Amino acid sequence: CGTNKSCDLVYTGGRETGNYDHRYRPWYTITKELQESNWSPPYLYVDSTAYSRPTFALSFITPIYTYNDTTNRKIFAGVVAVDYELFHVSQFLRDLYNNT
Repeated sequence: CGTNKSCDLVYTGGRETGNYDHRYRPWYTITKELQESNWSPPYLYVDSTAYSRPTFALSFITPIYTYNDTTNRKIFAGVVAVDYELFHVSQFLRDLYNNT
């Protein structure tokens, strides 16, 4: 939490909020339980831009760890997630395989 002890605040889309705790979201809890990288099921996604339309997406989530030199054990520190809009995945694959 650092010296300012602001662990209860989360920055989402450039805005600070105390109403959202990612540690209780399914993508976080499932990854913490699995202790391995995984893909989310497809879901309806809305980004933080004012004129964004909902679109389908999926996320790749992977756990991150710190290492305790004293105990020689890794310690769960959190997860990293990346959202992929299915439209962009489809467009990438179409461009990739269009010339084959």
